[in-house]
Amino acid sequence: TTGSYSFTAQLSDASSPAQVKSVALSIRVATPLVINTPSGSLPDAVQGIGYSYNLLSSGGIAPTAWGVSAGQLPPGISLSAPGALTGAPTATGTYSFTAQLLDASKPAQLKSVVLSIRVALPLVITTPPGALPNAMAKVVYSYTLASSGGNAPITWSLTAGSLPEGLTLSSSGKISGTPNCTGTFTFTVQASDASSPQQVKTATFCIKVTCYDPDHDGDCEDRD
Repeated sequence: TTGSYSFTAQLSDASSPAQVKSVALSIRVATPLVINTPSGSLPDAVQGIGYSYNLLSSGGIAPTAWGVSAGQLPPGISLSAPGALTGAPTATGTYSFTAQLLDASKPAQLKSVVLSIRVALPLVITTPPGALPNAMAKVVYSYTLASSGGNAPITWSLTAGSLPEGLTLSSSGKISGTPNCTGTFTFTVQASDASSPQQVKTATFCIKVTCYDPDHDGDCEDRD
């Protein structure tokens, strides 16, 4: 069982009368020191954005102290003795390191775990919000939304409003199809990256669909 146990040890020799000496002693018994943060990838970080994650442990004799024994933390992030990873990373990349944990036992219990943090640029939708190129009814239309930063792949989706009837938005950000009605259509799209946790950005666009009417008779016509 765990705890701190104090006792007096007495030593007697074979003299007559015996010589007797005693000493007060104690022994601390701790549970085994365990790192509860699994090895592998920690939550992703974003360059220039504050990061915070706490490494977890149990057992041992307090206080315990964390440190980096091998590898490299992302520049701008530090590991405190209580196990807090904090800071704002200043460079992108994947950084692997070994986190080492010591307790206050004598001799100390020591455990280590190999971890990594992936740092990406901030996700940005680079297509300016507002009007996209106009479309014509009954004419094939194609336009691809663009982004930068984040961890690939970037997944696009429609979150509000509606595209012109006949057009669809693919997960890769391509708006395509053949619109079959005229008007101005406003919609909001979302770009999500593959980070964990995800970076998510939204933007609102509109597409004006006009009529291809070369005869000026009020009827939309197909155009190759």
